[in-house]
Amino acid sequence: MLSPYIGVTGFMKKTEVRAALAALDDLPNWSGRKLMVGVLASSKTLVGRSNKWPNRYPNVYEIAGLFPPDRRTVNLIHYATDDRHALSDQLGELVSLGGSYFDGFQLNIPWPEPASIVVPKYTRVVLQVGHVALELAGNSPEAAAKCLDAYKNVVTDVLLDASGGRGISLDLELISAYVRAIRARHPVIGIGVAGGLSRDTVQRLLPLVERFSGLSLDAEGRLRTEEDHLDLEAMGSYISAANGLFD
Repeated sequence: MLSPYIGVTGFMKKTEVRAALAALDDLPNWSGRKLMVGVLASSKTLVGRSNKWPNRYPNVYEIAGLFPPDRRTVNLIHYATDDRHALSDQLGELVSLGGSYFDGFQLNIPWPEPASIVVPKYTRVVLQVGHVALELAGNSPEAAAKCLDAYKNVVTDVLLDASGGRGISLDLELISAYVRAIRARHPVIGIGVAGGLSRDTVQRLLPLVERFSGLSLDAEGRLRTEEDHLDLEAMGSYISAANGLFD
Protein backbone atom coordinates (compact mmCIF):
# COMPACT_ATOMS: atom_id res chain seq x y z
CA MET A 1 0.00 0.00 0.00
CA LEU A 2 1.40 3.39 -1.04
CA SER A 3 1.50 6.46 1.19
CA PRO A 4 -1.96 7.79 2.06
CA TYR A 5 -2.67 11.43 1.33
CA ILE A 6 -4.79 14.48 1.98
CA GLY A 7 -5.99 15.55 -1.44
CA VAL A 8 -7.06 18.77 -3.09
CA THR A 9 -8.40 18.60 -6.64
CA GLY A 10 -8.85 21.40 -9.14
CA PHE A 11 -5.57 23.33 -9.20
CA MET A 12 -5.26 25.84 -12.04
CA LYS A 13 -2.32 28.04 -11.02
CA LYS A 14 1.14 27.68 -9.50
CA THR A 15 0.16 30.20 -6.84
CA GLU A 16 -2.60 27.84 -5.68
CA VAL A 17 -0.14 24.96 -5.35
CA ARG A 18 2.27 27.19 -3.44
CA ALA A 19 -0.58 28.16 -1.09
CA ALA A 20 -1.32 24.49 -0.43
CA LEU A 21 2.33 23.82 0.39
CA ALA A 22 2.35 26.88 2.65
CA ALA A 23 -0.61 25.36 4.50
CA LEU A 24 1.55 22.29 5.14
CA ASP A 25 4.38 24.51 6.36
CA ASP A 26 1.99 26.21 8.80
CA LEU A 27 0.86 22.98 10.46
CA PRO A 28 2.05 22.85 14.09
CA ASN A 29 2.22 19.04 13.88
CA TRP A 30 2.42 17.56 10.40
CA SER A 31 0.98 14.04 10.42
CA GLY A 32 3.23 12.95 7.56
CA ARG A 33 0.27 12.53 5.22
CA LYS A 34 1.26 13.62 1.75
CA LEU A 35 -0.56 16.38 -0.09
CA MET A 36 -2.22 15.10 -3.24
CA VAL A 37 -2.03 17.79 -5.92
CA GLY A 38 -4.92 16.92 -8.21
CA VAL A 39 -5.03 18.49 -11.69
CA LEU A 40 -8.06 17.78 -13.86
CA ALA A 41 -7.93 16.78 -17.52
CA SER A 42 -10.41 15.23 -19.93
CA SER A 43 -10.59 13.92 -23.46
CA LYS A 44 -11.98 17.34 -24.41
CA THR A 45 -9.21 19.40 -22.86
CA LEU A 46 -6.64 16.96 -24.22
CA VAL A 47 -7.55 18.17 -27.73
CA GLY A 48 -7.89 21.84 -26.77
CA ARG A 49 -11.64 21.99 -26.25
CA SER A 50 -13.35 23.46 -23.20
CA ASN A 51 -15.85 21.71 -20.95
CA LYS A 52 -18.49 22.82 -18.47
CA TRP A 53 -15.88 23.43 -15.73
CA PRO A 54 -13.49 25.95 -17.31
CA ASN A 55 -12.20 27.12 -13.92
CA ARG A 56 -11.18 23.62 -12.88
CA TYR A 57 -9.47 22.29 -16.03
CA PRO A 58 -6.21 23.99 -17.04
CA ASN A 59 -4.65 23.93 -20.47
CA VAL A 60 -3.04 20.49 -20.68
CA TYR A 61 0.29 22.05 -21.66
CA GLU A 62 0.36 23.81 -18.27
CA ILE A 63 -0.04 20.64 -16.22
CA ALA A 64 3.68 19.89 -15.82
CA GLY A 65 4.28 23.36 -14.41
CA LEU A 66 1.66 22.82 -11.70
CA PHE A 67 3.33 19.77 -10.19
CA PRO A 68 5.90 20.79 -7.57
CA PRO A 69 9.26 19.09 -6.95
CA ASP A 70 8.31 18.45 -3.32
CA ARG A 71 8.60 15.05 -1.65
CA ARG A 72 5.57 15.85 0.48
CA THR A 73 3.29 15.72 -2.55
CA VAL A 74 1.62 13.11 -4.72
CA ASN A 75 1.04 14.72 -8.12
CA LEU A 76 -1.88 13.18 -9.97
CA ILE A 77 -3.73 13.93 -13.20
CA HIS A 78 -7.43 13.26 -12.69
CA TYR A 79 -8.69 12.07 -16.03
CA ALA A 80 -12.09 11.45 -17.61
CA THR A 81 -12.75 10.46 -21.21
CA ASP A 82 -15.63 10.18 -23.65
CA ASP A 83 -13.55 7.83 -25.81
CA ARG A 84 -12.77 4.82 -23.68
CA HIS A 85 -11.45 2.84 -26.66
CA ALA A 86 -8.54 5.29 -26.96
CA LEU A 87 -7.76 5.36 -23.24
CA SER A 88 -4.33 3.72 -23.48
CA ASP A 89 -3.18 6.24 -26.10
CA GLN A 90 -4.62 9.13 -24.10
CA LEU A 91 -2.82 8.03 -20.95
CA GLY A 92 0.43 7.78 -22.88
CA GLU A 93 0.01 11.35 -24.11
CA LEU A 94 -0.78 12.58 -20.61
CA VAL A 95 2.31 10.89 -19.17
CA SER A 96 4.41 13.02 -21.51
CA LEU A 97 2.43 16.13 -20.55
CA GLY A 98 2.79 15.41 -16.84
CA GLY A 99 6.44 16.39 -16.71
CA SER A 100 9.24 15.35 -14.40
CA TYR A 101 7.22 15.43 -11.17
CA PHE A 102 4.13 13.57 -12.37
CA ASP A 103 3.33 10.61 -10.07
CA GLY A 104 0.23 9.10 -11.60
CA PHE A 105 -3.44 9.22 -12.44
CA GLN A 106 -6.83 9.22 -10.90
CA LEU A 107 -9.21 7.71 -13.45
CA ASN A 108 -12.68 9.23 -13.18
CA ILE A 109 -14.11 6.54 -15.43
CA PRO A 110 -16.64 3.92 -14.29
CA TRP A 111 -14.98 0.50 -14.54
CA PRO A 112 -12.67 1.08 -17.54
CA GLU A 113 -11.27 -1.92 -19.39
CA PRO A 114 -8.28 -3.00 -17.25
CA ALA A 115 -6.18 -3.80 -20.34
CA SER A 116 -6.55 -0.18 -21.51
CA ILE A 117 -4.81 1.17 -18.40
CA VAL A 118 -1.31 1.17 -19.82
CA VAL A 119 1.11 3.28 -17.78
CA PRO A 120 4.83 3.22 -16.94
CA LYS A 121 6.00 1.05 -14.09
CA TYR A 122 5.65 2.59 -10.62
CA THR A 123 2.90 4.97 -11.78
CA ARG A 124 0.26 5.45 -9.12
CA VAL A 125 -3.22 4.69 -10.47
CA VAL A 126 -6.26 5.66 -8.41
CA LEU A 127 -9.58 4.33 -9.71
CA GLN A 128 -12.50 6.54 -8.79
CA VAL A 129 -15.52 4.48 -7.82
CA GLY A 130 -18.27 7.07 -8.11
CA HIS A 131 -22.04 6.96 -8.20
CA VAL A 132 -22.20 5.50 -11.73
CA ALA A 133 -19.67 2.79 -10.91
CA LEU A 134 -21.54 1.96 -7.70
CA GLU A 135 -24.82 1.66 -9.61
CA LEU A 136 -23.18 -0.61 -12.19
CA ALA A 137 -22.05 -2.79 -9.30
CA GLY A 138 -25.62 -3.00 -8.03
CA ASN A 139 -24.99 -0.60 -5.16
CA SER A 140 -23.49 -3.51 -3.27
CA PRO A 141 -20.23 -3.20 -1.31
CA GLU A 142 -19.41 -6.86 -1.85
CA ALA A 143 -20.09 -6.64 -5.60
CA ALA A 144 -17.96 -3.49 -5.92
CA ALA A 145 -15.11 -5.23 -4.11
CA LYS A 146 -15.46 -8.21 -6.47
CA CYS A 147 -15.35 -5.88 -9.51
CA LEU A 148 -11.93 -4.77 -8.32
CA ASP A 149 -10.60 -8.30 -8.83
CA ALA A 150 -9.94 -7.40 -12.47
CA TYR A 151 -7.85 -4.39 -11.42
CA LYS A 152 -5.70 -5.86 -8.66
CA ASN A 153 -2.56 -5.78 -10.78
CA VAL A 154 -3.46 -2.48 -12.46
CA VAL A 155 -4.59 0.06 -9.87
CA THR A 156 -2.85 1.01 -6.64
CA ASP A 157 -5.79 2.77 -4.98
CA VAL A 158 -9.52 3.30 -5.20
CA LEU A 159 -11.35 6.51 -4.34
CA LEU A 160 -14.89 6.09 -3.09
CA ASP A 161 -16.67 9.20 -4.30
CA ALA A 162 -20.39 9.39 -5.02
CA SER A 163 -20.11 13.19 -5.18
CA GLY A 164 -17.93 13.58 -8.26
CA GLY A 165 -16.67 17.02 -7.26
CA ARG A 166 -20.17 18.37 -6.62
CA GLY A 167 -19.74 18.83 -2.87
CA ILE A 168 -22.42 16.29 -1.93
CA SER A 169 -21.86 14.98 1.60
CA LEU A 170 -20.85 11.36 1.91
CA ASP A 171 -22.97 8.79 3.73
CA LEU A 172 -20.62 7.67 6.49
CA GLU A 173 -22.39 4.40 7.23
CA LEU A 174 -22.54 3.44 3.56
CA ILE A 175 -18.92 4.39 2.91
CA SER A 176 -17.88 2.32 5.93
CA ALA A 177 -19.53 -0.72 4.38
CA TYR A 178 -17.63 -0.21 1.11
CA VAL A 179 -14.30 0.36 2.85
CA ARG A 180 -14.82 -2.77 4.95
CA ALA A 181 -15.68 -4.92 1.91
CA ILE A 182 -12.79 -3.65 -0.23
CA ARG A 183 -10.25 -3.84 2.59
CA ALA A 184 -11.28 -7.43 3.31
CA ARG A 185 -10.96 -8.56 -0.32
CA HIS A 186 -8.06 -6.32 -1.42
CA PRO A 187 -5.88 -5.53 1.60
CA VAL A 188 -3.00 -4.13 -0.46
CA ILE A 189 -5.09 -1.61 -2.43
CA GLY A 190 -5.13 1.87 -0.90
CA ILE A 191 -8.55 3.38 -0.20
CA GLY A 192 -9.55 7.03 -0.32
CA VAL A 193 -12.85 8.73 0.41
CA ALA A 194 -14.36 11.94 -0.91
CA GLY A 195 -17.66 13.76 -0.84
CA GLY A 196 -18.39 17.23 0.48
CA LEU A 197 -15.17 17.52 2.48
CA SER A 198 -14.13 20.86 3.93
CA ARG A 199 -12.92 22.28 7.23
CA ASP A 200 -16.49 22.10 8.58
CA THR A 201 -17.24 18.52 7.54
CA VAL A 202 -13.99 16.58 7.70
CA GLN A 203 -14.32 15.92 11.44
CA ARG A 204 -17.24 13.63 10.64
CA LEU A 205 -14.69 11.18 9.27
CA LEU A 206 -12.98 10.65 12.62
CA PRO A 207 -14.83 7.37 13.41
CA LEU A 208 -13.95 6.11 9.91
CA VAL A 209 -10.23 6.92 10.07
CA GLU A 210 -10.02 5.49 13.59
CA ARG A 211 -11.56 2.23 12.40
CA PHE A 212 -9.68 1.93 9.10
CA SER A 213 -6.04 2.97 9.12
CA GLY A 214 -4.29 4.31 6.05
CA LEU A 215 -7.25 6.08 4.43
CA SER A 216 -6.70 8.94 1.99
CA LEU A 217 -8.99 11.95 1.66
CA ASP A 218 -9.83 14.18 -1.29
CA ALA A 219 -11.76 17.43 -1.54
CA GLU A 220 -12.94 19.52 -4.46
CA GLY A 221 -16.47 20.93 -4.62
CA ARG A 222 -16.62 22.65 -1.23
CA LEU A 223 -13.25 24.31 -1.71
CA ARG A 224 -14.54 26.53 -4.55
CA THR A 225 -15.71 30.15 -4.57
CA GLU A 226 -19.08 31.20 -6.00
CA GLU A 227 -17.24 31.85 -9.30
CA ASP A 228 -15.86 28.28 -9.09
CA HIS A 229 -12.25 29.26 -8.40
CA LEU A 230 -10.20 27.43 -5.80
CA ASP A 231 -10.75 29.19 -2.47
CA LEU A 232 -7.30 29.38 -0.91
CA GLU A 233 -8.56 30.10 2.59
CA ALA A 234 -11.01 27.20 2.48
CA MET A 235 -8.29 24.95 1.10
CA GLY A 236 -5.83 25.83 3.83
CA SER A 237 -8.45 25.32 6.55
CA TYR A 238 -9.39 21.95 5.10
CA ILE A 239 -5.76 20.79 4.95
CA SER A 240 -5.28 21.78 8.58
CA ALA A 241 -8.49 20.10 9.75
CA ALA A 242 -7.80 16.93 7.75
CA ASN A 243 -4.25 16.73 9.12
CA GLY A 244 -5.76 16.95 12.60
CA LEU A 245 -7.48 13.62 12.07
CA PHE A 246 -4.11 11.91 11.80
CA ASP A 247 -1.59 13.87 13.90
